Order: sequence, then structure tokens, then C-alpha cells
Amino acid sequence: MRGLPVGIALCLVLAFACGHKDESAPRRTGPALPAVPALGADVRRRAPTPNATTADTSECHGASVDPEPTMLEETIGRLQGARNLPAAYAELLALSLQYPNSATLRVRAAGVALQSTPPRSQDAARLYAESIRLHDNHCTLAPRDLWIALQGMAVAHMQEGEFGAAIPWLERGSREFASAPPTRYNHACALCRTDHVEGCITELTAVVDHVLANDAPPFVSYQDQRTAADYLALFNSDADLAPARHDARFATLVERLGATAIDTR
Repeated sequence: MRGLPVGIALCLVLAFACGHKDESAPRRTGPALPAVPALGADVRRRAPTPNATTADTSECHGASVDPEPTMLEETIGRLQGARNLPAAYAELLALSLQYPNSATLRVRAAGVALQSTPPRSQDAARLYAESIRLHDNHCTLAPRDLWIALQGMAVAHMQEGEFGAAIPWLERGSREFASAPPTRYNHACALCRTDHVEGCITELTAVVDHVLANDAPPFVSYQDQRTAADYLALFNSDADLAPARHDARFATLVERLGATAIDTR
């Protein structure tokens, strides 16, 4: 799938790369995650005074404990202007240590780690795992950030060629965000890459169903929504899907996408 657009700073876009390790060198075009919000977006509540030595999730009260929105906005604005990924990663990581119950900050830092050259996949996986753990322990992420965290965790594994390890995160993403075509497509890629053709066909069917229904979650922004024609091109060219192309149901899915793509020209 598609790598990061040239010139995008920090974690503005987190693109999926089902079948290749280097996310910065696109092998083919495909769906991408929506623009990651500025750090201050979707802040669930104001944080208490930061305490780097205490990570008692009972303080969360059902939301990620993040820095003040104005502080976050200033930080992300300055880092975006600098366009220095190593410095941005170091600063966001340091800030996340000051806010041990901020799942949001860990999602942001992990996104920068994935965009580094070369990608810091292991660092990203650790941070995404921490963010998801915090979310599951009542330091709840906003839906958009949970979606990014689950898919980012999968990407971190895929970049290391660990497609089997990516599947549990994509399974959860497919359950919690069932109508998000990029999630279902990445799940299909990982299943095909591990020779689970039946599951791959199931996920590809979900991709077609939701693309045609146009019912993606609201946080899948308009500019990141791929059309039926885009998915048709992916179905026909993506090497990750090769094991599924021998199944007669695959041809039916291509026909469904093709008919819609023609109608919308």
C-alpha cells in the first residue's frame, strides 16, 4: 500500500504498507489513514499537574490525561515548522514521560517513530502498545486516535515482515471500526500474506461493501477516502492479494468495484 506523501511533517499522515518494510518508499498506491489531528485535537479533559513517577490509571477517570490543549497546539505547531523528525520524536517522548497517563501523546510519538528514516518500528510498537494499554485501563483515547493506534501497531509489525503479529491488532480494528475500508483492506493484506485466503476474501468483501455503502467512520476524512476506482486498481495490482486472485469470489468483488467505478466517472 501507499507510503508517506513527500514533505508531510511529523505524523500528519500515517499510511499503510501491507507488503513492504519501508513505508517511505511506496510500492503501489492505496488507502491511507486520515490526517492525524494536531496534538491538542480531541483532548478529552484537562490534565492534573504532571507526575512522571506515578502511572496510576485510576487518575484517568475514563479519558487520556493529556497536557493543556494550548500547550499541545504550540508544541505540534513548532515541531511541524522545524520538520526535524528526530528532534520531534525526542521531545514528544520526553513529554509523554511527564504525562504517564497520556495515551494520546504516545500515539503521536509513535507516529513520528514510524515516519523516521529508517522507520523506528520497534519504538513505535512499544509506544502504540502503551497507548492501547492505557486506553484499555480507562485512560481512554478518542476514537480516531484508537483507530490510528491499532493500525499503527499493525504497520510497525508489517514493516518488520511480521504479518502474523499484525493480525490480532487488525482483527481488533476490524471489530471496533468495521466500516473503515483502510482497516479491512490492511487486514486482508496481512491474512493473504499469511496464507489465510478465506479470511482475506472475507475482509476484501467487507472493503467492497463499505466502499460502495460509503459509510466509513466520520473521522476518516474526506481527502483520505479512496473511491471504488482506487480500490479497483489496488485489487488488480497489489501483490499482497495474489493468493486470493485464484478464488472465484475475488473476480466477483472486482466486478462490483468495476461497475461502480464506471458509474461514477
